[in-house]
Amino acid sequence: GAGRGATVELYPIFEDRFRGAPDGGWPASLPLGGDDVALLTQPGFAAATATAAASFAATFAAAALFFSNCFSLTYIPTNSMVPTLQPGDVVLQDRFFTGTGFGPFFIPPKRGDLVFFEPPPALRALVETAGGGGLDSRQFVKRVAAVEGDSVRVSKAGGVEVRGVPRPGKCPPKVGRQPEFVEARGRVPRGTLYVLGDCPAASVDSRSWGALPVDLVTGRPIVRVWPPARFGPLGGDR
Repeated sequence: GAGRGATVELYPIFEDRFRGAPDGGWPASLPLGGDDVALLTQPGFAAATATAAASFAATFAAAALFFSNCFSLTYIPTNSMVPTLQPGDVVLQDRFFTGTGFGPFFIPPKRGDLVFFEPPPALRALVETAGGGGLDSRQFVKRVAAVEGDSVRVSKAGGVEVRGVPRPGKCPPKVGRQPEFVEARGRVPRGTLYVLGDCPAASVDSRSWGALPVDLVTGRPIVRVWPPARFGPLGGDR
């Protein structure tokens, strides 16, 4: 390094772009005294670069960890939510504000919201009776038709009224023999939701297995990312 009383010659990296050259032109002379800040040496520059790279890598890793825990890409395999969600759609799922695992950040679902959820015991029993399996890692998606305290009426044909207002499906009625439902009337219990598919004829939902406990909600679809032709946000409805 330079000692007391020494001078250092300085050159600009891009001389043609540097305005305000010293009176004597380049190089400029910089006298060094005992109180001057030491110049950055090559090993010091390498250490500073490595530190900056490590900080960037740590920041990127933290952001990736946050994203992977709070958001996920989810494939839609069935037609129970047609036409809103088609088989083969891939959606970005928010689990930070909607999934109950984050406690204080949980935003309770409203009527009309789309929600992903883990199957409650009654739905598990229906799937297992039908010969299905693999429910430990499986999520279902439906639309919130009613929240706690809302009055709900289900007809024998599967028609639903919420607070006295009919909720028709969004897809054409199924042709042929229709399943029969048990007529029911009542209010949605506290801490639960009443969820329906947008295509009732192809949906096994609260009409068949009852209300969904809110603490089984895992997230909500916010953006359809595939196919590209149908890319766009997914909001609440009705």
